[in-house]
Amino acid sequence: MADGFDMKLDTKELDEWLSKLPSKFAGRVAKQALAAAGEPILAAAKVLCPVRTDTPTPGSNALEPGVLRESLTLQVQTRKGYAPRVKVGAPSETAHVMWWIENGYDHFTGGRKGYGGSKGEHIAGRHVLAGAFDESAQRAVDVMLETLSEALNDTGEAVETEE
Repeated sequence: MADGFDMKLDTKELDEWLSKLPSKFAGRVAKQALAAAGEPILAAAKVLCPVRTDTPTPGSNALEPGVLRESLTLQVQTRKGYAPRVKVGAPSETAHVMWWIENGYDHFTGGRKGYGGSKGEHIAGRHVLAGAFDESAQRAVDVMLETLSEALNDTGEAVETEE
């Protein structure tokens, strides 16, 4: 995945509730909540992701129009000894293009850097993933808490959320 963002939440109370549940159930609930939390960020990233509008060059290895946007995905990771997390971004096949769009790049003409190419203009980053996170972080937290609350209500526990 392309560069990610970390969001830290105080989960002491949540950890207490989850520790009362059977470990398989707690793991499944955590995965469901993280996947649900990633959806608003993924949706925002797909809206903000640019789509190539020029005519593709014959013989080019550039991505076809719409491929980058469609490749955006989310991945939930839960492993013992590591904090569970959700990653939103591009898979390895398109991550390099997402990195250039997110962080910017130097445009070279007449070849590549160090091989006869001359440096042209710097193309500034568009911060698609950062913008998606900024736009939807609160919604992601709300969805995660709602999903956890629903799952825990099924076991007789409830997560208190501030309104």
